[in-house]
This record gives sequence, C-alpha cells and structure tokens, in this order.
Amino acid sequence: MKPTTIAFDVDKTLSDMSPMAERFAGIQRDWEPEAAVEDAPSWKPGRAAYGYAAKACGTAPGESLLVAVHPWNVHGAVGTGLGTAWINRSGGKYRVYFRAPDHTVSGPDELTAALA
Repeated sequence: MKPTTIAFDVDKTLSDMSPMAERFAGIQRDWEPEAAVEDAPSWKPGRAAYGYAAKACGTAPGESLLVAVHPWNVHGAVGTGLGTAWINRSGGKYRVYFRAPDHTVSGPDELTAALA
C-alpha cells in the first residue's frame, strides 16, 4: 500500500518536530498538526479516534498510514483500516495479541525504504 497521508503519532509541539522532519526527508515536507486525540470522539486505541484522525487529514482510513512506537496504537489503527508502521526502538518482540503492523522498522531512517 502506498499511502496518500502519513500520520505520525507524536506528543511534541510543532516546533519540536523540525529535527524529526529532517530524518523523514522525502516522506513529508509540511508538518502541520491536523488532529489531536483530545478532540476525537474517543481515546486511542478506540476505532473512533483513528477514524477521526483520517477524516481530519482529509483521507479515508485505507489511504492513510499511522507511524507509531506503541504496539497498542498500531493495533487500534489496524482495526480501523489504516496502514501501519511500527518503529521498534527497543529491538523487542511485537506481542502476538496485538494486530500486526504492515511495516516494522528499527528507526525513522528506515521508513522511507520500507514504504518504497
């Protein structure tokens, strides 16, 4: 799946995102906050939270990809129909009781190649 929208699950202010944006060169050039879970009809990992985020970004869930570091977050996104990429920062095993991500990378530098 080649997503039209990539959503990063971050809890940083937009000003904190510039170093991360450089690491994701070629994926997304404009960093604009589109949605906040506080405005969604439910909290993650509830389906309504991910549906709300896709709608706020102007895409359908099937055209979107969530990039996250928490397996429970990936699990919720998969259940809503979003594509997913899990950044496995610790090198640990993905728990089998969560729905599996479409892509697993060890860091953001690998994401561009994984989505090619």
